[in-house]
Amino acid sequence: MRTLTVAVLISLLAFSGFPQQKLVETIEVRVVNVDVVVRDRHGNPVSGLTKDDFEVYEEGVKQTITNLYEVRRTDIAGAQSADASPPDVPLELRQRRLLLFVDSASLQNAKKEAVLAAVERFVDQKMRPEDQAMVVCWRLGLHVILPFSSDKEDVKRAIGKLRHMAPAGDGQQVAIEAAKRDIQYLVRLGEDNFLPWQELYTRAQMDIDGYAQRLSVEQEPMLQAMERMATSIGGLEGKKVLLFVGEHLTGRPGAELYRYAFDAFSPYMGQANLPNLQAITGVSGNRTLDMIDDVAKRASENGVVIYAIGTAQSAHEVSADNNAPLDYTESFSRAASTGSALKAMAGATGGVAVTQTTNFDLAFDIISKDLDSYYSLGYRPPESRGTPRKITVKLKNPAYLVRARETVMIKSSDDQMSDRVIANLYTDGASSAWPISIRTGPPANENGKFKVPVKVTMASTITLLPQDQKLVGGFILYFVIGTGDGRTSEVIRRPQGLGIPPFAEQAVRAKPMTFTTAIRVNPGENILSVGIIDQISGTTGFARAKFVAR
Repeated sequence: MRTLTVAVLISLLAFSGFPQQKLVETIEVRVVNVDVVVRDRHGNPVSGLTKDDFEVYEEGVKQTITNLYEVRRTDIAGAQSADASPPDVPLELRQRRLLLFVDSASLQNAKKEAVLAAVERFVDQKMRPEDQAMVVCWRLGLHVILPFSSDKEDVKRAIGKLRHMAPAGDGQQVAIEAAKRDIQYLVRLGEDNFLPWQELYTRAQMDIDGYAQRLSVEQEPMLQAMERMATSIGGLEGKKVLLFVGEHLTGRPGAELYRYAFDAFSPYMGQANLPNLQAITGVSGNRTLDMIDDVAKRASENGVVIYAIGTAQSAHEVSADNNAPLDYTESFSRAASTGSALKAMAGATGGVAVTQTTNFDLAFDIISKDLDSYYSLGYRPPESRGTPRKITVKLKNPAYLVRARETVMIKSSDDQMSDRVIANLYTDGASSAWPISIRTGPPANENGKFKVPVKVTMASTITLLPQDQKLVGGFILYFVIGTGDGRTSEVIRRPQGLGIPPFAEQAVRAKPMTFTTAIRVNPGENILSVGIIDQISGTTGFARAKFVAR
């Protein structure tokens, strides 16, 4: 979302250090920007459309499209072509920010190697100088391997580190095979008339319930981490993409085992005596479905497009020492469940999921085609700040297919600034028209927490306006702490006012301005991000620093 601010001086503030009054009255003309992918029936990009070809609806009400840009990029990084975006397309629309989120816990080594090799080729062939990539990994927690960087070699080194992260445990397949053996054992007990069939089937269901609940609990922290990262990068400019790579992310944990037990017991009990399969399949996974939906909503609200590559296959690989018959039904059910979850999550943000494939280069070609050719349309929304709004983008030509995010969030200027400060934790590329720097002092242990002195130094270019024989101005400082697992503190906001006699302006301008404070943090490595905004001109600046509290 881009905000145009018209400032009108209406009141003043007290001297520096006194309680601050409102400096300006702002009239914010908000324009919501929505990226739209348009394809023909063969999947080819459609170019040359105008805003008259589109319709956009917010909460079912048609909106007036105020602007439309067509963004097109060439195939080879750095190449120039007549097909490139026209010069009036803003840089923030052409620049791409790719967050690679790899679920190393589920990825088996062979598949991980294949998909990471495809990622490296994508970086070599498609990454432009203005683009940035970030690499994070999930394995018993979130690990930020590399913050946003435009250096291809840094990105490839980060990808190399992922190769050394083994899967967490034996994977879902081992647990599923063990559960199937337990079900087969219960069936044999029934065949031997050891226990009534209904009691045995109830036991099987209870065992599957336990497995499904454990799997749901295992998936929840990763989904929470995905939601955090999608929210954290929302304040960045450019085309923001979260690319998820994983083998299993099921919306209905245990669905394949419920199906397996149903099929195993039905010859003996008759389907009429069994519970309805739809009523039990994935009941324990309902919270997971809600969390997947939450990830998609947070990403969509923050303008982050999710793409996903699911490496799960619909049948087990056959090896020379494995002659066991393949259970295609169970394997397909599990792969399809993962595919459905990924497609639902990506689709709500305007992205796509590529699943059940070993051709990862083809998957990246599909994603690259989206990133190289799309439209960005804008409209002025009705005032509904802080509330998610459902949007729908349509094309008047029914022969074309369109994809766009489904939700927008109208945020205040203050909320947008907070988002930018959080995003600054992970990039050095934040635009800083107001130069600032930060320095942290030695941490002091206070009952397990650490108190850290902070000094912010800024150029003395603050905007000052005359009022009652004084020059007055003001700024707001924003502070946030981040950690290596992607968690962030609440954003702290510190407004400051300045009032000086006119004759003192030259002395004030002659040296940098400083602001000192102290923050309390947890032990370990921390990242401090600081932002500043001039309350009159709207000029902003950002800085960050790493420190260890111990």
